[in-house]
Amino acid sequence: MVGPGRRAKIQPRMSSTEKDAALGPRGGAEAQAEAGEILDALGAASPVGLALFDGVALTVRWTNRAYLALLDEPWRERGVVGLRLEAFAPSAKVVPDLMARVAATGQGEQLEALEYRGLRRGVTYWQVALHPVERRGARPGDVLLALTEVTAQVAARRGAERTAAQARAAEESAQRGVDRLSRLLEITGALAAVRTEDEAAAALFDGVRRSVGAVTGVLLVPCEPGTLRLAATHGLDRADLEHLGRLPYSAPLPVAAAAARLEPVWLEELAEAEASYPGLGRLPSLVARVGSLAALPLKVGAELRGVLGLGFAEQHGFEPGERAFLLALAEQGALALERAALLGALRREQGRLALSQELTSALSSARTVAEVASAVFERGLVAFGARACMLALHQGAELRVEHLHGYREAQGEAFRAIDPTAPVPVAEAFREGRPVWLESRAEMLRQYPALAGRLDPGHGAWAALPLQGEGGPFGVLGLSFAEERTFDPGERALADSLSHKCAQALERARLFESERAARAEAERASALQERMAAIVGHDLRTPLAAILLSAQSLQRRGALGERERAATARIAASAVRMSGIIRDLLDFARARQGQGIPVRRAPLRADELCRRAVGELREAHPSVPVEVACPEPLIVEGDADRLHQALTNLLANAVQHGGGQPIEVVAGREADEVVISIHNGGPPIDPALLPRLFEPFQRGGEPGEGVGLGLYIVGEIVKAHRGRVEAASSAEAGTTFTVRLAASRQA
Repeated sequence: MVGPGRRAKIQPRMSSTEKDAALGPRGGAEAQAEAGEILDALGAASPVGLALFDGVALTVRWTNRAYLALLDEPWRERGVVGLRLEAFAPSAKVVPDLMARVAATGQGEQLEALEYRGLRRGVTYWQVALHPVERRGARPGDVLLALTEVTAQVAARRGAERTAAQARAAEESAQRGVDRLSRLLEITGALAAVRTEDEAAAALFDGVRRSVGAVTGVLLVPCEPGTLRLAATHGLDRADLEHLGRLPYSAPLPVAAAAARLEPVWLEELAEAEASYPGLGRLPSLVARVGSLAALPLKVGAELRGVLGLGFAEQHGFEPGERAFLLALAEQGALALERAALLGALRREQGRLALSQELTSALSSARTVAEVASAVFERGLVAFGARACMLALHQGAELRVEHLHGYREAQGEAFRAIDPTAPVPVAEAFREGRPVWLESRAEMLRQYPALAGRLDPGHGAWAALPLQGEGGPFGVLGLSFAEERTFDPGERALADSLSHKCAQALERARLFESERAARAEAERASALQERMAAIVGHDLRTPLAAILLSAQSLQRRGALGERERAATARIAASAVRMSGIIRDLLDFARARQGQGIPVRRAPLRADELCRRAVGELREAHPSVPVEVACPEPLIVEGDADRLHQALTNLLANAVQHGGGQPIEVVAGREADEVVISIHNGGPPIDPALLPRLFEPFQRGGEPGEGVGLGLYIVGEIVKAHRGRVEAASSAEAGTTFTVRLAASRQA
């Protein structure tokens, strides 16, 4: 193969007179011989290969030794005079035509680097100069060919060109690397700022697609196991998108293969890849627009976070630097999606925890089934984003829907009563005692075909949660959702917690309602008893007063015998005792009815009240030793009769339970209070009875010793005086009742 080299016109170096003198007239043998000798003498000293060619026949007329040394064998020994150039240098195909033109025009030509393939040295490069040699009166003239080898110069020049090209390529590669690094940093910065999975998907998709010039793109993320869902798209028709909405890993598409193998797929010529991925035939707009395609798995370790598919308008080589760039973007995108997923999970867990706490607080204050249902519906709808809720409780032989929210009225009426054996989700959750999750209408109808035509068109997913009590399920909480959805483990755990809290609250509400009903019934019975006691006490006072007056009248007569006087004394004593009981009953009735024991306040001597009460006790019970210590006047604001009644009741209690032991009454002043204590050394009071000692009908002695109102009346009288009464009892110290009253300012 002969390269054209570079041609240049040159001027002859000898005048025509000199040439004629050197060569002589054409056809003269002597002149030619003489000319040859002259040329031999001139060319012998030249290192340049020289050859003179006839301008008409283009045959060699003369060569110097340097020219012959350049030829292959056998021409170096044989010589080439009389031969055309093609005969001994066939590779120099372009030179004869140039010689003919030089001979015809008289204008020189030059080839800067003629490629020559010889037998001896292989490929060499030569500078070829063609000089016209004119003969006077003759046209065309001869042509002098000068050869200079420039193989080393050509090799050096080409080496320099290669070095320069490599430098330019390295510079361009470095610039591409800088540009890619800049884009990578830009996209990574955008990904670092996202907080949700949707934001991460959008930032990754737009950033990568624009940075590499893709004309189409899809981003798919895992949903249910072995399935991808479309998260973002660009440049595809709606018909194509219908085939990419939900895509199994087994689909015959590059993006599905990248997801299944967790390896990138590089398709440099899309037309050749359709046989390997026949699913591309179902995406006509994609196939029509792109010539090459890349599918990149977005993975963190061995966990798939998504797949990015990119389409390019022309066939694309995906050189190593670009592949590394795309894989780096895929890695950053996967990390951003994982980070966003973790943040989303954290936010959801925080939200669920807050809702759980709110629900717990709301349920803790719920006292009725309706309040529990209201709290669960309000918080449950928010927690799950549910559209409707229902609460069904087991009553008799059916599940009775107690509360509904979000359902159409007609549908609510159709489900007011549910047979526990019916093939419906609520009944199954009750029978099995486990949640029922239905994530789509198709799943609902597949499992419960009897509900065909009965489903609300506005609902796409359902959950039925059993309410577990100590004896097993006693109801079901139902949730309905507007769209189909996947219930993740966190949502299912929250649902279990919701149903558990709801069940506990409902059982508390039932117990509270039962307790309230029982308490109301007890209060009605107590009120009736108190009313009866007041009525009986009031009605007995008149006949009892008559009995007491009659007995006292008989006692004043002197004509009674001993036996009659004793009987009359017993009648009078019983009448007095009955009068006290009636008084206690009336005081009790007034106190329980909220009226309190009436008192009329006036300054009085508490020490004198103590002595008076002790004196009456000594007269009534001369055998019981009683000591009183009141060293100073003690003035209080109070009702003398009522305080005397309280002291009398306390002394009577000490006599009754003191076991004949001495009774000590001590009155004194402590700061701003008058303190009166009554102590006896009898058996101690049961510790379990002490906290209830001043409640009504608390009897510490044997049956028949009273109705148990004495200490209760004491407590009410002291309370009416804004004081307090306390009791302390032990085997070592005995029993002491202490009354504390505010001292009068007049003291």
